[in-house]
Amino acid sequence: YLHGKFAEWGVRFIAVVDHVDTQDRAGKKARQINGLINEWYLEDLSDNVRSVLTHKRWQGDYIATYALYGYRKDPADHRRLLPDPAAAAVVRRIFALYLQGYGTARIAQALNREGIPPPSVYRRQHGGTARPGTGQWSRATLHQMLTNRTYVGDLEQGRRRKVSYKSAKSVRLPRTQWIIVPGTHEGLVSRADFDAVQRQLARRGRGRR
Repeated sequence: YLHGKFAEWGVRFIAVVDHVDTQDRAGKKARQINGLINEWYLEDLSDNVRSVLTHKRWQGDYIATYALYGYRKDPADHRRLLPDPAAAAVVRRIFALYLQGYGTARIAQALNREGIPPPSVYRRQHGGTARPGTGQWSRATLHQMLTNRTYVGDLEQGRRRKVSYKSAKSVRLPRTQWIIVPGTHEGLVSRADFDAVQRQLARRGRGRR
């Protein structure tokens, strides 16, 4: 913007503290050098923040803004998760139904038919914010829940990573790069049931969940 767009649009930019004036051609090189230094600083800062958050994840600290559906943050320590009785009951039911042979589509239909709010709606109802959605349970939501080891008491974080500090876009990481710390909190389902669900998901295949 400073060296291209503003000139193209006929905009004069002045920064008093940094002594920047885009109308002063003599200061162009200094502005470019300062911009490069600022770029390096922001990139280093982003790397440092990411490193701190990664360290916290490996320590078993829950760092997301909102608790995973089925849990609430411990009032005495927001880095820890406690079961949320109402939502936890829904999570247990979802796992139980899947083990009984219900597919994700059929489970979603049952939950929607009964008017049980999905995670995004439930969060808004309890004072949180969420991205706009259909307000309905979906196969994708259920599949994500059924494969999340956090529900057995192992904190699973770092499934996604931002492409750059300049962008809000993120990419899904391979499972081998996820951060999973065993036994950090109370599980909502048994390990035996969770493993049975994973085997059943594998048998059904991605196209027939």
